[in-house]
Amino acid sequence: MKHDVFTHMNEQMTPDEQTLDALLKKIKCAKKRPAVKPVWIAVPAAAACAVIAVPVLLSLPDMTGTQQPVLKNPASSNVSTQEAEIRIDSSEQIIDDLVRVPEWEERTIYEQYTNMTVDGASYFGINKTVDQEEIGEFLGETTAVGYDETDDMREYQTTVKVYTLKSISEQCLLAVQYPGHDGYYVFETSYTPASFGQMIDDLNLEETLQIEGIFYDDAAYEMPKAFVWDFLQDIRAAEYADPYVTRVFSGEMGIKVSMPFLKTIDGATDIMGSNDLYIGVSKEGYIITNIYGSLQAFDIGKEKANAFMENVINNGQKTAVEE
Repeated sequence: MKHDVFTHMNEQMTPDEQTLDALLKKIKCAKKRPAVKPVWIAVPAAAACAVIAVPVLLSLPDMTGTQQPVLKNPASSNVSTQEAEIRIDSSEQIIDDLVRVPEWEERTIYEQYTNMTVDGASYFGINKTVDQEEIGEFLGETTAVGYDETDDMREYQTTVKVYTLKSISEQCLLAVQYPGHDGYYVFETSYTPASFGQMIDDLNLEETLQIEGIFYDDAAYEMPKAFVWDFLQDIRAAEYADPYVTRVFSGEMGIKVSMPFLKTIDGATDIMGSNDLYIGVSKEGYIITNIYGSLQAFDIGKEKANAFMENVINNGQKTAVEE
């Protein structure tokens, strides 16, 4: 299977005209909702940030297990008009499924109460849990809030217990316990580190991040994990760079990583980015990562970026990745 998350993200940022048109029609019909992050993929959220919603919709194989149809103009291809209409109908059905907001009673408790405020900072649930051994200090109780979009945005409240995580800064993640539930559910807050080194420290990446492999040009490269960590430590001073300003959304080379202590709830939408976590290295001099929710980038300079890539290509053990 190709690792498209590394090499084809820019293509995913450009949807075909039919899919985009269908999406925009749905957005126009969607209800306006408050500025809270939902626990399911819903187009109303896309209305607030359409530039992010389109790539999410185009990553459907990760969310549904079903390959999204490729829509073509029958006038300019060998696809028949009937076949094209079937594909368009299929695409619209997928969008309809994404637009549908579950009834309040259909939701689990972590889908119902998804927002809370702690010390003035807003946190939202990311559909992940942690084991009890990851739980740190008990901070107290607070009110978690949920909204029923199917009932004119009716607000619901419940009291939750709030905990820190032993290995993570509370400026990033907290854990909550819902009444009548033993599990610990993870909430995150908006987070923009000043440097990559701050991200390493705040997320305790030396302990929580696992290096899975390196991929480049549809091939896997085996390198010592110590080599990768030496590179990551060497770029600690790299400053944050907004990818929507630099327009660099992916790297030519990708370091696949995981954070095993964060456990995705079975059957739940993975809010904190895809299960395919990565650190992309761009020849333009940036690293780009999705290890904390939204896409973030850091300016490491072209010299360090290209030196890392050349070292991997020249010294790594290459293995072809089958489609």
